Amino acid sequence: MPNNLLDFGKRLKGFVIAKKHSLERFHHTHPSDRGITSLNLIRAFPLYRANMDGSYKIKAQIASESIRNTIPFLTQLCDSLGLPSMQVIQIESLAKDEITRAASLSLKECFDRHGSDKSTLHDYHWLYGSILQNPDAVRSILEIGLGTNDPSVPSSMGVEGKPGASLRAWRDYCRQASIYGADIDRKILFQEERIATYFVDQTDQLSFASLSSNLPESFDLIT
Repeated sequence: MPNNLLDFGKRLKGFVIAKKHSLERFHHTHPSDRGITSLNLIRAFPLYRANMDGSYKIKAQIASESIRNTIPFLTQLCDSLGLPSMQVIQIESLAKDEITRAASLSLKECFDRHGSDKSTLHDYHWLYGSILQNPDAVRSILEIGLGTNDPSVPSSMGVEGKPGASLRAWRDYCRQASIYGADIDRKILFQEERIATYFVDQTDQLSFASLSSNLPESFDLIT
C-alpha cells in the first residue's frame, strides 16, 4: 500500500501546477480577509464547491477556505516528498491492470449497495481500489465525516444523504478490518459489528485528543 500511495502522491504536483491559476484568480478578486466580493464563488470555482446543502453564505465560506488552503497544502506536501512536476490524469487511469480494476469495481459495488456518494457523485472507488488491492490485509480504517443528513449542519449532504454508508461499505469490502468513524453531528453516531463512531469537531483541537483515546495507534487508511 505505501508504494501505491506514493505513486498517487506523485500526481499531486501536476494537480498543483494545473490549479494554481484558480488560486491566483481568487486572490485577484478577493484581496482581503473581509469577505467582500461580487464574485459568486460557487459558480466561479466549482472544483472547490462543497457537496452539501445549506445557504450560499455557508457554502461560499467553505469554498473560500478550500481555495485558500488546498493548493498551498498540496504544494507543501509535494515539496516535502521531493516530488517532481507531473501531468494531471483521469482518476480512472489509476486502474492500471486487471487486479486494480477488479478491486475498484468491487469497492464500487459496496459503495453503491449502501448508498454512498463516493461512487455516484464521485469516482473515488478508482483511487481507493488502487490503494486497497488486497482488502483482506486491511486491519483498520478511519473515516472523518460520516455524512450528516441534517440540513442545519454546515457539512450536511441533504435530507437524502445516508450517514455511515461508506463505513458499512468499508466493512463489506475489508472483511478483516475494524472500521472507525467520527463526525460533528452526534445524532448520526452509531455502533455496529466492526464499526465504532465517535464525536469530533475539526475546529476544536481538544475533540481530536478525546477521539484519539478511543482509536488504535495506526490505520491502514484514513479518509
